[in-house]
Amino acid sequence: MKKTALIICIMLVMIPLICMNALAEADTVTVYKTTVAPEIDGELDDCYRPVANTIENDDLFNVLTTTDGIKTDVDFYACWDDDFFYIYVKAACNEPHIAYQDDEIDHFIFNAHYMMTAICPDDSTKSVYTGAEAGGGWKWGTLDSANLMYEWTVIEDSNDEKNVISNHFNNVESKAGFKYDVKSGGGFDCYEQKIPMKLLVTSQVKNGLIPKPGAIFGFGFAIGFTDTGTGYDGDKNTVKLSNYFLDNKIVNDLTLVELASDLTEESSEEEESVEISAETSSKEPDLEKSAEDKSKSESEKADDDDKSYKSDDIEKDESESFDDWWIVIAGAALVVIAVTVVIIRKKKTE
Repeated sequence: MKKTALIICIMLVMIPLICMNALAEADTVTVYKTTVAPEIDGELDDCYRPVANTIENDDLFNVLTTTDGIKTDVDFYACWDDDFFYIYVKAACNEPHIAYQDDEIDHFIFNAHYMMTAICPDDSTKSVYTGAEAGGGWKWGTLDSANLMYEWTVIEDSNDEKNVISNHFNNVESKAGFKYDVKSGGGFDCYEQKIPMKLLVTSQVKNGLIPKPGAIFGFGFAIGFTDTGTGYDGDKNTVKLSNYFLDNKIVNDLTLVELASDLTEESSEEEESVEISAETSSKEPDLEKSAEDKSKSESEKADDDDKSYKSDDIEKDESESFDDWWIVIAGAALVVIAVTVVIIRKKKTE
């Protein structure tokens, strides 16, 4: 009896925990196609569309600050076409702008104002991208040897105002068409990049990332806001899109980017369809139109009644919905456990 009760208790505790784990999914953002490619010059072109920012989408970012008064606002824009993925990131610059690379004294390219970018040209939540370290992470050397992704950092050197890039995993700089520009001024550091998706070949993606609506790939970036000095202490005063940059290089934690069709094209197609339908209807005989109008009137009346009924159901469903239903399950499990313990103790005393 005691063993059976114990097993039931364990199962009731595990069920909500399993449900919680199933609900945990990678963050996903949508990027729309453009018909006009942006000029890579560090300026925000009209073809870019906002994707996320640290104020309205704080759940997508990890903001790590160790200094009071540090500005960490970040706006992320993007678009894509048949060949390239374009990104534009506008970050607050805590002046003076400081960015330089001096590996001899261990002042690495990511130790001041910088943008580090990571791309896995595939659905990065697949099990093949789960490492052997804690949380499914990877050791740096192991991930580098596995050839699963691309990672690099870009800056505008504050000493000579020249752009500098350093490749960490693979060499995106060697891919034909890749281009970037970093500009600092007016209180902002602006990072713009043009990434050739079809050329992002890895051990798991032999033919590169094929740009098309519905394509999904792992993506993330980290922004630095202050000079952290020398050594590997790059978590001070940073903003990071995706948990990949936090610890252990967890590739599964990259933010998923889903490519979507251009909204303007979709809107135009819908308008054209409506116009064609209207022209076809206007050419039908008046008698047929009259009959259709009568039928339509009766149908609309029935639909209105049906919609009214469904609307009440929807409102009822919405009022009864509860996103955190697993809390209820967990609470119920605890109640059952308590009751079971009381029964066991009572039987024991008898």
